[in-house]
Amino acid sequence: MNARALRQLYLDRLVRHAHQHHVGNHAIDRFGPGGEGKVKVGELRWWQELILDHLDDLAWLWDALADDESRRVLLESMLFKSLGHLKVKRARHTPAFAAALAGGPSCGGRVQVEQEAAAHVGNKDLHIYRFEQPPVRILASRGFILSHVVCGHYTLDRPTARVAVAPGDTVLDCGACRGDTALWLAGHAGPSGRVHSFEFVPDNLVFFERNLAMNPEVGSRISVIEHAVGETSGVELRFDPRGPGTQVGQSGAHSVTTRSIDDHVESQALDAVDFIKMDIEGSEDAALRGATRTIRRFRPKLAISAYHLPGDWWKLARRVRAIDPGYRLYLDHHTIYGEETVLYATVE
Repeated sequence: MNARALRQLYLDRLVRHAHQHHVGNHAIDRFGPGGEGKVKVGELRWWQELILDHLDDLAWLWDALADDESRRVLLESMLFKSLGHLKVKRARHTPAFAAALAGGPSCGGRVQVEQEAAAHVGNKDLHIYRFEQPPVRILASRGFILSHVVCGHYTLDRPTARVAVAPGDTVLDCGACRGDTALWLAGHAGPSGRVHSFEFVPDNLVFFERNLAMNPEVGSRISVIEHAVGETSGVELRFDPRGPGTQVGQSGAHSVTTRSIDDHVESQALDAVDFIKMDIEGSEDAALRGATRTIRRFRPKLAISAYHLPGDWWKLARRVRAIDPGYRLYLDHHTIYGEETVLYATVE
């Protein structure tokens, strides 16, 4: 598709959605009550201008994506960013999702809750969940259940492609936060698998250690690397702890040094890297640059968060293709709001 055709498609859909009005489409778990009827008009207009200014990039991405479902997700994301939750309803907002959202900590019986409100982070409760598959106990928010169990976060499962952790995989978990996803990945990787989790925020690590302690067998297959993932190793960055939203930069009360994926893989003498997951608050491009040798050598499955910075949709896709043109690219989204768009890539 060329830029002119994509512009026409985008504008036609904008007009169509502008006449819609959705009730009950506000993500209360993520943003709290009170925002149902509110949108940030200035932010929506900014996104409209960004999209129109980058139609050549978006048209490239449209053609680079490997299936029609990924293109549907891209267009849906463009419209959601441009019009907001009052006008655009994500495909993930199914009746099953609505039932889970209304179903309390167990998400309507989708999961077993061992202990409600076992811990608190800000205004959020963390519950202890017990799973049979994978066989783990996880201290997590209800949002983890909605994104991972209900919406399949970090897993692409389509008729023509599957990108997921498999038994025996060696996994790099970049941006591990409280360790909930690390346990989920390690459980799916099984007894012969291994997870290397990068996390450096002190408050997150407290919960991470608690999650590991609840799972001594699975936890023994998880290594915690207390560094930020970067293009090169040994760079000192600053940050202020903000839980899962912590970003690194040149200012902040705390410091952390970087480690590149290439340096970590080589220092650990890893003979396989099968799956790389990244959710590192805008540092994904730098982390991919620092993983070039690893990706070219092992050609792992990739699940890269592509929503933290404007342009991540196409910039991260271009980065993956620049590292290895053989990757097939897919896009999916795992919530009913604007966050959690994931770029998947595989050479299969």
